[in-house]
Amino acid sequence: MSAEDREYLEHRIAEAEAKQRKVERAKRKEQRKQFWTDFKKFISKGNIIDLAVAVVVGTAFNSMVNGIVKFIITPIISLLTGGINMTEWKWVLKEGVPATDTTPAIAEIAVEWGSLIQAIINFLIIAMFVFLALRFITNMNKKTHILQTRLHREAEAKKKAEEEAKKKAEAEAAAKLEAEKAALAEREAEYYRNVREQTELLRTIAQKLQQTQGNN
Repeated sequence: MSAEDREYLEHRIAEAEAKQRKVERAKRKEQRKQFWTDFKKFISKGNIIDLAVAVVVGTAFNSMVNGIVKFIITPIISLLTGGINMTEWKWVLKEGVPATDTTPAIAEIAVEWGSLIQAIINFLIIAMFVFLALRFITNMNKKTHILQTRLHREAEAKKKAEEEAKKKAEAEAAAKLEAEKAALAEREAEYYRNVREQTELLRTIAQKLQQTQGNN
C-alpha cells in the first residue's frame, strides 16, 4: 500500500469516527431531551398532584391530631389519673441501673403500654377525621350529582318543550300555508268558473243575435 493510499484510508477512518461521534452526541442529546420531556409529563399528571395534596393533607391531619392529643386528651387523662402522663404508663420487666465509675449503665426494659394506648388514640382520631372528611366529600358529591342531574333534566325538558313548540309552530305554519293554498285554489276555480259561465252567456247571446238577423 502506497503512502497516498494509507493517508486516504486514515482520512476516511477519521471521517467515519467523527461521524460516529457526532451521531452518538446527537443520540445522547435526544435522550436527555426525551428524559426531561417524560419528567415534565410525569410531574404534570393528575395522580402526582393528588399524591402531593394527600401528603400535605396527611401532614396537616397529623399535626392536628397531635395537638388534640397533647393539648386536650392528655391533660384530661392526666387529671383523671392524678397527674400521671399517659406515656409514663409502663410495665417494667427489668429495672435500669445507672452508670457508676466501674460499671456501665443498664437500660430499663419495660412494656410501654401507655404509649401504645396513645398511638391507638391517635389512630382512632385520624380515622375519625378521615371518615368525617370522606363523608363530607361524599355528601357534597351526591348533592352536586343530584343538582347536575336536576339541571340536566330541566335542560332536557326545556329543550324538549322548545322542540315541541317549534314542531307545533311549524305544523301550524304548514297548516296555514295549506289553507291559504286551498283558498287560493278555490278562488282560482271560482274565477275560471265565472269566466266559463260568462263565455257561455256571450256565446248564447251571439247565437240569438245571429238567428234574429237571419229571420229578418
